[in-house]
Amino acid sequence: MQELWARLVGEPLAGRHLTALTLMFALLSGALLSWHLVRQDADARRRSAEGTVREWAANLQVELRHSLSVLDVMATVVRQADGSIGRFQELAPHFFTNYPAVLDLEMQKDGIIHDVYPREGNEGAIGVNLWESDADVPLLKVIRDTGELTVQGPIKLFQGPFEGLVARKPLYFDRPGEPRSFWGFVTAIVRIDKLVERAGFADLAKAGFHYELRGAYSATGKERVIARSGEAPLADTVSGAVHLPGGNWALHVEPVGGWTRPVLALWCLGLTVLFSALMTALVRFSREVRLGALRTDILNRDLAAEHERLAAARDEAEAANRAKSEFLSRMSHELRTPLNAVLGFSKLLEMIDLPERGRGNVKRILVAGQHLLELIDEALDISRIEAGRLSLASEEVDVDALIREVVDLVEPLGRQRGIAVVHERASDPDLRASADRQRLRQILLNLASNAIKYNRDGGAATLAAGVTEADRVRVEVRDTGPGIPEEKRARLFTPFDRLDAERERSEVEGTGLGLALSKKLAEAMGGAISMESGSGEGAVFAVELDRAAGAGRGGSRRPARSDDASHRRQSG
Repeated sequence: MQELWARLVGEPLAGRHLTALTLMFALLSGALLSWHLVRQDADARRRSAEGTVREWAANLQVELRHSLSVLDVMATVVRQADGSIGRFQELAPHFFTNYPAVLDLEMQKDGIIHDVYPREGNEGAIGVNLWESDADVPLLKVIRDTGELTVQGPIKLFQGPFEGLVARKPLYFDRPGEPRSFWGFVTAIVRIDKLVERAGFADLAKAGFHYELRGAYSATGKERVIARSGEAPLADTVSGAVHLPGGNWALHVEPVGGWTRPVLALWCLGLTVLFSALMTALVRFSREVRLGALRTDILNRDLAAEHERLAAARDEAEAANRAKSEFLSRMSHELRTPLNAVLGFSKLLEMIDLPERGRGNVKRILVAGQHLLELIDEALDISRIEAGRLSLASEEVDVDALIREVVDLVEPLGRQRGIAVVHERASDPDLRASADRQRLRQILLNLASNAIKYNRDGGAATLAAGVTEADRVRVEVRDTGPGIPEEKRARLFTPFDRLDAERERSEVEGTGLGLALSKKLAEAMGGAISMESGSGEGAVFAVELDRAAGAGRGGSRRPARSDDASHRRQSG
């Protein structure tokens, strides 16, 4: 081509035209490649978001189903009392706390509100006849005749400035020799904002998404926004269905800033300019224009192929991580729902006058159920930490006061096992750590419980706090047990690995999750856990955390060990 131009218009003009044509070709090729990469990245983000929206929609659906299970408990209370609701106010508090999204419960015998829990603020509802409402009567008849649980909403609730759902379930009695009789309705009012909060929608915003929850349960039947993370409506979204009794909601999500990432677009633009400059330089200063263009084209294809391979590997890894998180999240919710029912019914059985053997069996059910619930919570906490979705508060924690609280909580266990629980007071009365108070309390409870369970008969478990040479808060939990051999220390913080699992000590219970969870929680708060021990010498577990800004800088550099500074609780 250069020779042709030279023949037609001369060598200089031919070189300039060939350079311009090469530059145009390079810009066009780079622009097309950039557009392809940006579109491919946007498509990959959409596919990833589809899994995300399904996970959160499933979480919301599970939370709603869990809240509605309170109606089964209410129906059981009525059936056990042969239609009477006299004990409703006595029993309701025992299972009401298991349903944080439920605002109130109503016993609507024959369609008339006979009782409400809690009564405070709801006294005006007692005695209301639902059959006198023109708007509700058709739906009430449908619920009564079909026998199906039905959810109405969203509706404005008079209890506060928020919206909720009204869930009703008809109750019937089938007595021998008598026709089936309609007793009335058991009803629960559920707060939508609490459902959204319990389903973890705050994590959607942390993950970089806006969301809208839409439903069609208003009086007009038209779709409306039930909850959203921002003020502006969303336009380009992916969605997932939330199935409710009698209808569906839809959860829509959209990334903050849209599906196309500006950084990637700028990177592609820079790559295009660089590629074009390179192509122009090759045309100007190389005689092998065609060879240079071929090599550049091959390089571009290799770059695109490598990008596609890396994108596919990234998508596969993200999908696997989402699948694991979704499985653990859904399984924990699915296990909690029947487990809460088991604990609730066991509480009801505990109130009944049973034989001695029956009371013992109910007690075993409650203890085993609570143990299983703690295991589920620990496994879910570890999963959230690994997924980066555990929310931690940063606050000033009064370390000495927190240790006193932990000592009060574990003292009954120490008394049962004949172990003295000792609190050595810090020399600095205003020693404060920068941490999440609830999570630090969880760590210390676990370490103190272990110090009691793995101790010698008549031994002692000691909790003390001080300041390290690096000006960090250090809390020690010491025991007088048999110690930990060196060959077993590497297994200490491994999930589901209990060092004494091979021993025949049935009185020591545990799953092997406590130390692993404590280590992850301490690291998530910017701290660390260490252990010092020798065979037959007891063990010392220490938690180190940042000192709160503005706290006093006086006091001991290590936890005090003087008996004069001790606060002892004798437990054996």
